[in-house]
Amino acid sequence: MASLLTNTGIAGVISKLNANTPPRYVGWGTGGSEAPTAADTSLETESAETRIQGANTVVTGDVADDTYQVVATLESLSEQTISEVGLFTAETSGDLYIRGNFTGIPLEAEDAIQFTIKLKLGQPA
Repeated sequence: MASLLTNTGIAGVISKLNANTPPRYVGWGTGGSEAPTAADTSLETESAETRIQGANTVVTGDVADDTYQVVATLESLSEQTISEVGLFTAETSGDLYIRGNFTGIPLEAEDAIQFTIKLKLGQPA
């Protein structure tokens, strides 16, 4: 049996993700040395700054409404090097939906980074 998530199904899943209590809180950290895994429940080393509620929307990538997007800007309280970001369901604790790590970005106090986090559903190539 062959099965496939249709374009309408993709839009429906993304729409449900964006409804009610979507993951829209963005936190960052200094511990991005370990690659993200499907079992992650937190950032490796989350920084002291409060998670920010981002602006969540549904956008079009390859097909209509196939991407859930959150945009948030975080401001540093101190000198630190940010190397990971996560998308959570709450300002404190909450479930981690997406975790990414990257080459560290050195910051001074009051420096900021704007993150755009996207979850895109699609068909296999």
